[in-house]
Amino acid sequence: GTPTYKIYPATGNLFCKVLNATGSAIINKIKWYVSKKKGGAKEHWLDWADEKYEPEIITDAKRLYSVLALYPLLPMYWALYEQQGSRWTLQAQEMDRNVGSIKLKPDQLQSLNVLFVLLLLPLFEGFIYPQLEKRKLLIQPVTRMSIGMLGAAVAFCITGIVQVQIQKWQVMPPSDGMTELKIFNGAPCQFNIDFLEHHVVTDPHT
Repeated sequence: GTPTYKIYPATGNLFCKVLNATGSAIINKIKWYVSKKKGGAKEHWLDWADEKYEPEIITDAKRLYSVLALYPLLPMYWALYEQQGSRWTLQAQEMDRNVGSIKLKPDQLQSLNVLFVLLLLPLFEGFIYPQLEKRKLLIQPVTRMSIGMLGAAVAFCITGIVQVQIQKWQVMPPSDGMTELKIFNGAPCQFNIDFLEHHVVTDPHT
């Protein structure tokens, strides 16, 4: 279908226009603030560039900066998200994975992410978002992305809390200069073991 479209080549440098509009808005607002005029306030600080630049450029700049506000969080988000195949799989290995009579393997838990996407996407698009739009909440996509990243941050914090609880009952390795000896008694009777100044009694099948 590409031949049926009219493709107009881009003219000018949009990025430079946005930067120039930003600089103009900052300078004009500083001048207004220094002049201490009570009237003439703008709804948005980028609106101070409207004397020199088109409304389309100002609108594009507003959208650009609203999206850029999320970018500093993206490296941290993906660094934690990629732990699904490494650290979080090892964490699942140390947890109870029994679901009724079925025992899940640690690497199988990664498929739950896809399952949740398939289940929650129709729920949000078909019910939750339309209900919120009726109440004029979370209308903008950027706002929805921000709430989603906030929910992801809460999930990452919960994962960290779970790991702290796991480490509380984990057997810590011996310190430097020490060793560890484990004794398993597979016999149907007790064993009394004397080792140096230690006396150990092992119960059957322990």
